[in-house]
Amino acid sequence: MSLYSGLKKNKLLTLFLVLFSAFTTYGQISFDYLSTSDKFNDRFLVENRLENLKTTKYKKEFRKIYKQQALHLEQKVKDSTYIASSLLTDMIATLQQEISKSNPTFRNISDIQIRVNTSNRVNARCFGNGCIELNLGLMERLNSRAELCFVLCHEISHYLENHSEKQLVYRFGYNRTPGNKKKIEEIKSDKVHQLENTKDYVFKRSNDFNSWSRKYEFQADSLGMALFQKTSFKQTEGIQALAKLDHEAFQWKTPMPWKALFSEYTQKETPVKKKKFLFQLSHFESIDSTNTQKLIGTHPELDQRIDRLKKEFSISETHKLPDHEYQKFKDQLRQLAIQVALDQKKIHIAFYRSAIAYTNPDLQHQKTFYKKMIAKSLESVYSLKKTHTIGSYIPYEDAVFNSENLNKVAAFLHELQLSELENMIKHFNN
Repeated sequence: MSLYSGLKKNKLLTLFLVLFSAFTTYGQISFDYLSTSDKFNDRFLVENRLENLKTTKYKKEFRKIYKQQALHLEQKVKDSTYIASSLLTDMIATLQQEISKSNPTFRNISDIQIRVNTSNRVNARCFGNGCIELNLGLMERLNSRAELCFVLCHEISHYLENHSEKQLVYRFGYNRTPGNKKKIEEIKSDKVHQLENTKDYVFKRSNDFNSWSRKYEFQADSLGMALFQKTSFKQTEGIQALAKLDHEAFQWKTPMPWKALFSEYTQKETPVKKKKFLFQLSHFESIDSTNTQKLIGTHPELDQRIDRLKKEFSISETHKLPDHEYQKFKDQLRQLAIQVALDQKKIHIAFYRSAIAYTNPDLQHQKTFYKKMIAKSLESVYSLKKTHTIGSYIPYEDAVFNSENLNKVAAFLHELQLSELENMIKHFNN
């Protein structure tokens, strides 16, 4: 082999590695949405669920609820709520297999269907029919495979304990107990105080329902930890997951980096001021004019749950071990979440998250990808403004997260002129 040909091959190899690295770092992640033919949907068929009931009571009530859930799922599928990507399914399947093999007593763990919701909320849910839903926001909130594994163990425990069916049986039978039947008759007969007494009864019923729900959460924590401690992870790692289930929109806490984002673009360096509205429903949502009593939540306080687990399983400390593999996974999750937001026309969210990542010094190795996403976000805004449909997709006030940072971004995008957008798109596409 000549020296020239050897150098030529080395250059080609170097070029290939550079291109491959760029693709894996900045290339968009492929994804799709759940279809109606998925096994997840089959679990919601009403007749199948009725046949699998362990109770013989309230078949009529269960049929009604199951029909509602089936219709709700059908709508969620139409709305592209569930995302399908090998990035997600591979991670989840590996952990599910780990839980199943480590707990052979429970043979049906491997049969559970787990899907990922595109929601940014930090939440997960077990439907009681062998189906579990994880939110994309939850997976981003966690910091390790151990934490995700514990969350799965917790939701699987709800299924193994049959909590969904038990909770519905309790709800269906609540008004039928002798004491509550008597109370309802008393309310009906007392016309003078009927409204006040009805409110008190409904309030007590809600608190009783939530008390049962809290009891089931404690049970799922206990069984979940019992399942988790048999896996290859340390039990001290799993408990860290609970501390992150605060349901706060953690993604929206970072102020928009306006100056850093537009430091090389002089035409617009600061956002427009947020528009003021005469009426905002949010002003009244915190006011309870009908009942000054405090309604307890469906879930116990996180500190209480953590303390109970530490005591029950003799956990003295919780160790936070670094999981570099999961951190790489989270980088890809962030990219995927932005792509999904763009695809679903949640443009203010995609723009905000891309800008935060683009200006983050720790993410400079992915800067090209986020710059591209900023350009795509602005291109979407341009198209919406051209067709006068921006108001249908970008609200001035985000009703879901009620984030001041998101609302400022929305107002900024609304106020941009087409000429400004053209210049910005050109800048971020370079």
